[in-house]
Amino acid sequence: MKNKLSKNIVDTYNPEKITRYSIRKASFGATSVAVAAFFMYLGQGTAAASDTNIQDQVNQITSIDENKNNSTENTEEKTSKETVVKSETNTLDKTKLSSLIAEIESKILSGAYDSKTEDSVSKLKVELGTVKTILESAKTQEELARAYNKLVTATTQLKTKLEEKKEAPAVDTTNGQPTVGKKATNTEKSTESNSIANSGSKDERNGKALNTNNPFRTDAATTDIDPAANQTYTAPAADADLNTLVKTLLALDPTVENNTRLSQNMGSLGDSKQVAKGAVKEINEFGGWTAVDGGVFAIARRTEEGVYPLETINSTLDDTVWLQEQAFDRDTEYTLLLSKSRTRSNRNEVVYDNSTYKPTGEGGGITKNLVRYKGIEKTFTAYSTKEGSDVIVKFKPGYLGDSEGSKANYKVQVYSITGNQESLVYETTFDPSRNINDGKQIVTAAKDGTNKAKIKISGAGKGGVRFDPNTGVDNTERPNFIGKREAEKLMAQPGNKPNGTAGTFTSKPIALPQGADHYKVRISLADQNRTGMSYQAWDDKYSVPVTGDDFSIAQDTSNVARNLLQRIYDKLKATESADKNGKTSQTIQDYEAELEKVKTLLANPAARTPNFKQALQDLLAKQLGLKTDKTGLTNSKAELDALVNEDPTPGKTTDTAKAYNIAKEAAKTEIAAALTVINDENATPEQVSVALEKVNAKKIALQQVKDGLIVAATAEEKSKLKSDADSLVTADTTGKTPNSIEAYNTKYEAIKAQLEAAKTEAAAVLAKENNASKAEVQAAQTKVDAAKAELTKAAELLVNKADKIELTNAKEALNTLVTETDPTTGKTADSAKAYNDAKTAAQEAIKQAETVINDENATPEQVTEALNKVNEKKSALEAAKQALVTAATAEEKAKLKADADLLTKADETGKTPDSIAAYERKYEELKAQLEAAKTEAAAVLAKGNNATKEEVKAAQAKVDAVKTELENAKNLLVEAATTEEKNKLKADADSLVKVDTTGKTADSIKAYESEFEKLKAQLEAAKTEAAAVLAKGNNATKAEVQAAQAKVDAAKTALDKAAESLKDLDREVAKKEIADAAKKATDAIEASASLTPEQKAEEKAKVAKEAKDAIDAIDKATTEEGINSAKENGKLAIEKEAAITAIKAEKAAKEQEIDNNTKLSDEEKAAAKAEVAKAATESVEAITKADTKDAVEAAKIKGEAAIKAVNPIGKAKALDAIQKAAEEKIVEIDKNDKLSAEEKAEAKAEVAKAATEAVEAIQKAETQDAVDAAQAKGETAIKAVTPVGKAKALDAIQKAAEEKIAEIDKNDKLSAEEKAEAKAEVAKAATEAVEAIQKAETQDAVDAAQAKGETAIKAVNPIGKALNGQSTNKDALTKATTTEAEAIKGSPAYYNADETKKAAYDKALEEAKKVLAKANATQAEVDAALKALEEAKAALNGQPTNKDALTKAVTTEAEATKGSPAYYNADEAKKAAYDKALEEAKKVLAKANATQAEVDAALKALEEAKAALNGQPTNKDALTKAVTTEAEATKGSPAYYNADEAKKAAYDKALEEAKKVLAKANATQAEVDAALKALEEARAALNGVETYKINPTINEVEEFDLSKLLVKGIVVVKKGQDLTEKDIRSKLNLPDGVDIVEIEYPNTNTLGKKVAKVTFRGNDGNLFTIEVPIEVVENTTNTDETNNNRYSEGRVLVNKNTEQTNKEGLKVSKNTLPNTGTTETNTGLAGLGLGILGALLAATKRRKEK
Repeated sequence: MKNKLSKNIVDTYNPEKITRYSIRKASFGATSVAVAAFFMYLGQGTAAASDTNIQDQVNQITSIDENKNNSTENTEEKTSKETVVKSETNTLDKTKLSSLIAEIESKILSGAYDSKTEDSVSKLKVELGTVKTILESAKTQEELARAYNKLVTATTQLKTKLEEKKEAPAVDTTNGQPTVGKKATNTEKSTESNSIANSGSKDERNGKALNTNNPFRTDAATTDIDPAANQTYTAPAADADLNTLVKTLLALDPTVENNTRLSQNMGSLGDSKQVAKGAVKEINEFGGWTAVDGGVFAIARRTEEGVYPLETINSTLDDTVWLQEQAFDRDTEYTLLLSKSRTRSNRNEVVYDNSTYKPTGEGGGITKNLVRYKGIEKTFTAYSTKEGSDVIVKFKPGYLGDSEGSKANYKVQVYSITGNQESLVYETTFDPSRNINDGKQIVTAAKDGTNKAKIKISGAGKGGVRFDPNTGVDNTERPNFIGKREAEKLMAQPGNKPNGTAGTFTSKPIALPQGADHYKVRISLADQNRTGMSYQAWDDKYSVPVTGDDFSIAQDTSNVARNLLQRIYDKLKATESADKNGKTSQTIQDYEAELEKVKTLLANPAARTPNFKQALQDLLAKQLGLKTDKTGLTNSKAELDALVNEDPTPGKTTDTAKAYNIAKEAAKTEIAAALTVINDENATPEQVSVALEKVNAKKIALQQVKDGLIVAATAEEKSKLKSDADSLVTADTTGKTPNSIEAYNTKYEAIKAQLEAAKTEAAAVLAKENNASKAEVQAAQTKVDAAKAELTKAAELLVNKADKIELTNAKEALNTLVTETDPTTGKTADSAKAYNDAKTAAQEAIKQAETVINDENATPEQVTEALNKVNEKKSALEAAKQALVTAATAEEKAKLKADADLLTKADETGKTPDSIAAYERKYEELKAQLEAAKTEAAAVLAKGNNATKEEVKAAQAKVDAVKTELENAKNLLVEAATTEEKNKLKADADSLVKVDTTGKTADSIKAYESEFEKLKAQLEAAKTEAAAVLAKGNNATKAEVQAAQAKVDAAKTALDKAAESLKDLDREVAKKEIADAAKKATDAIEASASLTPEQKAEEKAKVAKEAKDAIDAIDKATTEEGINSAKENGKLAIEKEAAITAIKAEKAAKEQEIDNNTKLSDEEKAAAKAEVAKAATESVEAITKADTKDAVEAAKIKGEAAIKAVNPIGKAKALDAIQKAAEEKIVEIDKNDKLSAEEKAEAKAEVAKAATEAVEAIQKAETQDAVDAAQAKGETAIKAVTPVGKAKALDAIQKAAEEKIAEIDKNDKLSAEEKAEAKAEVAKAATEAVEAIQKAETQDAVDAAQAKGETAIKAVNPIGKALNGQSTNKDALTKATTTEAEAIKGSPAYYNADETKKAAYDKALEEAKKVLAKANATQAEVDAALKALEEAKAALNGQPTNKDALTKAVTTEAEATKGSPAYYNADEAKKAAYDKALEEAKKVLAKANATQAEVDAALKALEEAKAALNGQPTNKDALTKAVTTEAEATKGSPAYYNADEAKKAAYDKALEEAKKVLAKANATQAEVDAALKALEEARAALNGVETYKINPTINEVEEFDLSKLLVKGIVVVKKGQDLTEKDIRSKLNLPDGVDIVEIEYPNTNTLGKKVAKVTFRGNDGNLFTIEVPIEVVENTTNTDETNNNRYSEGRVLVNKNTEQTNKEGLKVSKNTLPNTGTTETNTGLAGLGLGILGALLAATKRRKEK
């Protein structure tokens, strides 16, 4: 915008463009108003304007009538100016224009333009006639200059006839020779007669000044047809006035573009080269750019289809055209190509290294450039030889191919030319595919295309390169090449068309030294061996593209601008004192500050022309802004405004808020009065002082009522108070003991009054509702909290009733035992009596337990005592029950009698005589024994119920013994075969024949026949033997029959086994397969989520029918083949039904998906469903036709895929949404009355553009997400069109300014100077308003800027005054040394500033106070003191103290730190250090004016203290183990349950405490270790011992473990620490006199339970081994200490005199138990003495020997 304003400022000097004071129009912008006013100011006083146009414009702006009340001096000055104007009007210089007209007419007559087109010559003639008219009628020099420029432009637009076109020789400024260090001999200006002197005026073709020292061509035969390339700067004369310098700088463009001939005429220049479409042509000149060193470059033209020819895109040996690799600017019809590769097509051309072409085997990425292609260059005129300038080269690079990752790189060089010497001042190379930003250049990378990657244009490459290196013959073929044009057409197809994008190259500014009059730019290929194309390509290949678009060679004008601004600055400094005389200190400071900014800017080497122009505009604005203000009143009013604008009443009580609002209204009234005084230019100092006093009074009053506002209680506070007060009720006593309830009630009565008082006060406060203050609520809350605490204490008196569940359960268990079926039945009298006694005692215990259970006040101790007694009596009853002795049962006695009765002689019927005789002899031998046994049995049985089990058992034994002998005798009798046995033998023998094989499988019949043949001999033998035995008739013995029967049975068994091989035809397997297939299909149907129940039923019925048909067919089949055929056909039919069902389900699901898609219109849904139906129908047909399972599955999968592939994209609704959004936005624009017609049209065009782009994007979208994104983007873009109406606002400002200026002009009480000042104020207000309107981004901002501007313009009410001396105004200085100074010293700008800056401020403050105290101090002294103080204040460089990091460190970070093990496990000293640092940090944080140094120091100390915390994470592993597995083991050991109650209670308490510590999230290691230690000590203190029973009969210890007797606990050792003998001995209970011989230590480097084996010698000299349990736990101290008395894993000989060879000593037990001993050294086995130990050891030895 600044550049535009500068141009507009220049335009204000053109009287034809500006006819009135205008703000909105394009004549000049916002800042231009100030500049115009500046020229008005110059015209009236300091520097007279010498340009009549400027003076005319100033007169139009100011409307000053210089004929009124002007002094003689002003009259003389005006007369002088009028003389100048008249002189200039009467002496117009028409020479240049006349000469140009004459020369052109001469050329027309002479036929010099015959080679030009008729159209362009006709246009020149028309322009010539117009200019001749202007020559006659012109009244100003400007009209002549414009006419001259138009005619020059017309001559440059002459076009040469194409049919007669001959390329002009290249303008080679180097004569084809190297130029570095040599004189440029062809850069002198031409002396040809057709050269026309350059006037330096504006050339309307490009808006740049032309070089007055160089001629330019007027036709093709001249030496220079490129004025843009030869622009130069002419500096204003050394004595030029300020007006001229300002005009020159403001008219100066930031850059001078030298390459417009090429960049703006690429098309016409290309046309002049007569390049056919789709062709590439070699040239040596283009738009003044020539080939380097007599070489060539190429120009390519697009094809008819719009793509660049095949030669401009990479292809390889196999004729693959790599479409994506072409990335350059294709927007122009032509492009220049600076490199040509050597390929198969031009293999014989010369390259830089003069090498021979190789069809194959070149290095990676190597393709060589032809020697003729050396790049392009052009020479330009330096814009300012004296000042020097910076050159910036900019163009669009790209690449046309990629050879194995290598792309053609560019080289850019710039040469400076001074006289006859040139030198290289810039050189760079770059890869166009890489982003670069370094000291020389900024490169944005060209990008590969996104369309199809490649195409093939022939069948080449299949056989590779067929090159014979011996003969040099290359037989590689290119079959089926489609031709260049066809290839280019294929490239142009939509999906193929290359769309890679160009990059950009911009050089960093290249400095031309002072004195340089020309410079040359050269662009070429960087690496002659890497053109980026394939050397094996079949066609010519070009690279290194350069196009005219954005091809800029520009010179920066900053050096010129700097020189102009320096001259302006010097002039303004010379008049500084006069300019500042009588102005206010603030505006003087502003002006001085602006001068200082300009001075600083001039010293800044990085500053550019726009910076200098903006600085000039700002400086002129500040110069015009020198005026008087009313700082004190304005500031005080602003402070009162700020106070009034805030609303502190929310959350305050009603009364105080009301008082505040009354004071606030009074303050508003005073603000309005003060504003009247401020806006009244005629207001006296007294009026200002009175207004100031009143404003200050209202400010104090308002502040006082503000301070008196009382904070009301919040809803949350009142809610909490009510909730807490409501909670002051009696506690629930359900489940409490009566005694505790009585105690609670007593306590409640005692605090009842306190409770009621608290509730009463809370209710009273709450009744005030919104008038309740925070303090009242807090006071009531305190009382409620106190009452609540007392009520809580009372509730703590309530005691839960004792838990009697365990006692009740134990009593019930004992009652069950007591009431069970009487176990004394069948028991002896003594055992039954003992049992009944125990039962009576148990019943008594039950009664006592019931008494405790029914006692509501029973204590836990009473419950425990009753429980123990119940358990004790239960154990006694169970023991008595076990001691009952059983008597013989009736069954036992009955058996004895029965067995004794069986002791009789056997029946001899059916026995052989020999066996009968033998039996009789044996019976006689047993007769006496038989009688004895029967006699004893009879005696026992005679006792009846008195017989014991043992007596019956003994008698039974004797009976059994003789019974056995009798049975043995009976076995001597031999039986004959029975008729039944013989009949069975005959029947079984007759059955040994073949079975019927009807209905069996062929294979099984064959197998059966084979097996029968094998058994034939066995069958015959069995039948033969049976026949022989049966032939004996009654003489056959049982044994003979049985033997024959056995053989028959064996043969029969074998024959039956053979028959088992016969197999029935198997239909069930086939039926099962059918059933399985049907079930699978039915399950799939049932599992479908898309089929309706009716559809499922229908499909399942179809499957069932197919299954039934298949089973029926299987049943009807008579062969295996028939069964299999029926089975396979049935399964296939079921598969088809299942597949068809799957297709239907997929179709239904897809249709539901389509119906559910809200993005689709009804038409889109219908079309999609039609697609689905078609896919489903085709799939069902394919399934129906399929004749195999695989074919069915394939058809199903294909059908499902086809249905799933139907994914419609909804676009109709999206398009409707865009349409709706656009229509709504247009309606909204039409209704906006803030917009002008042009602004509405522009906004509607934006809407249309956004809607069109959205519609195009939606139409192109290929996915729903893309459609949605396009819709959302379009709607957002349409909604984003929020035009801001500025035209009407600018017109309003225009109107207000014109009216105010007219009003000032009519005020005859004002002097000319006062009018000028007033108009300057109007101009300033208008300028600021216009700037604000132009910068505004919202309509509200525009309206506010308009209103503010109109108010400011109306507020300009100048007062005519005769005397200008005023009372010294010390208000600003007073404020600066009091309230402001106090505020400054309390601000970080001061206390965080450098010490020197603070000292300077303090000194300036003291000096200001001295001036303030001076009674007759002048305004200049006051202003100077104020300025010095303000400057010192401005110099304070302290920044606001940043407490963010410290705040975080003392809040969230501190909380986290204190909750971390690093803190709570740290050393106390380090924790204390951290706590101290934290407290100090909090103090600094609370300090309102803490310096940054204090904050940083506190933060550093806190962080160091935090870093020093050395706590490690708490290790709870050992404690976890101790309260879980170890605690469970301990409670199950006699050490616990046999221990004293006190010791058990101590252990239980230690266990509970340990669990609490374990549950504590942030438990410290000390707490964990302490809990573990206490638990281990409590466990070690358990003194329960195991009870051992001595069998008095055997008089030996039946079972015992010496480890249990002698070991009293577990040795706990930390991982990695060694065990000592002392550790082991501490857990042993050995009596005196027992020697430890050897200790075998376990490895402590791994965690877990282990044992140490201790061998000792008993009092009998024998060796015994016991095991001491060891537990290795995690080492949390990480100590590396070692102890010489400790031992690692291995055996240690304790007694040196004991032989280590005795390793076979008795090891009493291999089963080591957990700690079952005690820690008391005088308990356990030690108390038994050596005698008892000896007896136990001896008993152990005896048991071992047994």
